[in-house]
Amino acid sequence: MLFAQPAKDLASAVQPGAPMFSIEAATRDPLAFVPGGIPVTDADGRVIGAIGAGGGNR
Repeated sequence: MLFAQPAKDLASAVQPGAPMFSIEAATRDPLAFVPGGIPVTDADGRVIGAIGAGGGNR
C-alpha cells in the first residue's frame, strides 16, 4: 500500500484535472484506485499490510 490510506480516499485525487491525475506516469508499477483497499497498521500507526476488496464503496 503505497499511500498508507484507504483507496477510496484517493479515487477523486486521480481523476482528470485533479492534483494526482498523472501519478501513474511517475511510477513503474501499475496503479489502481478502486475503492476497497484498506491499510493495516500496527500499534504505532505504521502500515504493515493491506486488505483489498476491489469494487467496495467504504
